[in-house]
Amino acid sequence: MFYKNVSFNLVGVAVPFLIAIPAMGFIAREIGFEAFGLFTLALTISGVASILDLGTTKALVREIALNVECHKAVKKIFYTSFFFVALISIIFSVFGIFLQDFFIEWLNIEEIPKYDLQISIILIFSAIPFTVLSILCLAYFEGVEDFLLMNKLKIFNGVLMAILPLLFVFYANNLIGVILGILISRIISLVLNLFFVI
Repeated sequence: MFYKNVSFNLVGVAVPFLIAIPAMGFIAREIGFEAFGLFTLALTISGVASILDLGTTKALVREIALNVECHKAVKKIFYTSFFFVALISIIFSVFGIFLQDFFIEWLNIEEIPKYDLQISIILIFSAIPFTVLSILCLAYFEGVEDFLLMNKLKIFNGVLMAILPLLFVFYANNLIGVILGILISRIISLVLNLFFVI
């Protein structure tokens, strides 16, 4: 069972990574060096947003594992964690959007129109609550030891994260388009993850 679960985890990481490599190369070629730099920064911010849970994800895994036989307790633990993390991440997102002019000045990129930068920053910070809550949902499956479903969702989420920005390059060949792809992929991931939790 141990090696089976490890295999699931490896596949869950490897498949999205292998798809993301050619997708990132195509996006870089289409939107240009400066915009791609901001796109990778957006991915980084999205990736490290998990720290906003303040340790709730790890605590959720432990508490669900300890109370897995009691459905009522698990439900209470999950929804309490969900709304706490939602509140913290939304506050952070609003704060980031409020400071958009500071970020634009700090980035100091003249090749990209200021309007595009403003919209992109709003989209980046808007994606953070969806990202953090998606990770929290995956922690639920780790707590109940459903590693197969967890890694199926991780694969789908990862592939979606690579494919949607690529598709949006064809719709809007600019920075706003690819970052909108990030936001929509995060929204879809959260809806799907939450659906399986419920």
